[in-house]
Amino acid sequence: MPIEIAKFFFFDAEKIVSLAEINSNSQRRQLSKAYSEVLGIQKYEDLKANLEEKQDEYRRRSAKPEEKEELNQLHADIENTKIEIDKLVENIDDLKHESNLKEKKQRIFKEDLSKRVIK
Repeated sequence: MPIEIAKFFFFDAEKIVSLAEINSNSQRRQLSKAYSEVLGIQKYEDLKANLEEKQDEYRRRSAKPEEKEELNQLHADIENTKIEIDKLVENIDDLKHESNLKEKKQRIFKEDLSKRVIK
């Protein structure tokens, strides 16, 4: 049983209070994960995602024109990078296919060569 979850099964009130009063981001993430695992709280994660979305939306609206332009450029860069990654993955697949064909030809050639040597 992960230690984050065990804390909620084998606990005392002081420990729970101390867990609730944590301040570091990593401790908050661990606590959040433990809550989700123990209680199956999908709603908590949905609310967190919603809050982050609202914060991002607020930042976008309150951003200066230069910041908005930079943000748009970053989004465009991300999309271009995704496209480039897709092309590279496709290229890798093509190269793997080509390699497989060459390996198959090599096996056939070796088999043919071994048959000629045996005769």
